[in-house]
Amino acid sequence: DYLSIYCKRDVEIELENFKRFIKFLEDNSISRLCYTRGSTAMAAYLFSHYHKRIYIHNNKEAIDLERDSYRGGRTECFFIGELKDETYHIVDVNSLYPFVMRNNLYPIKYKKITGKISVNAIEDYLRSFSCVAKVLIETSEPVYAGLF
Repeated sequence: DYLSIYCKRDVEIELENFKRFIKFLEDNSISRLCYTRGSTAMAAYLFSHYHKRIYIHNNKEAIDLERDSYRGGRTECFFIGELKDETYHIVDVNSLYPFVMRNNLYPIKYKKITGKISVNAIEDYLRSFSCVAKVLIETSEPVYAGLF
């Protein structure tokens, strides 16, 4: 009997969440409801934000490079220890992806794969294009994304 009541309450809560989600979609003219969250998100993107053509290619080497370049950002403590005698603010950013996509330029169309090239050549490319590159960085400071 306890489990029946518990499960019924769970369903009531989920129904309310679902109704609020539908209302949110309607009130904000975002999209239509699709079968999955992912497809609803894609429909919302296409409906509200899709202003430039997305180019699809089938170059396996380029796809591997693109996938290898996609990773999360830095997560680390900049200070470990006890903080005293000042006012502090806790800032927790869940996702900067929408912000950086809106405010920066990123590659949107595959052009070509180039083998080993010089730093000067990469700099020349970057004057006209956004690039994805696999590079070896030599630095005395660990200020770059690590290998996973």
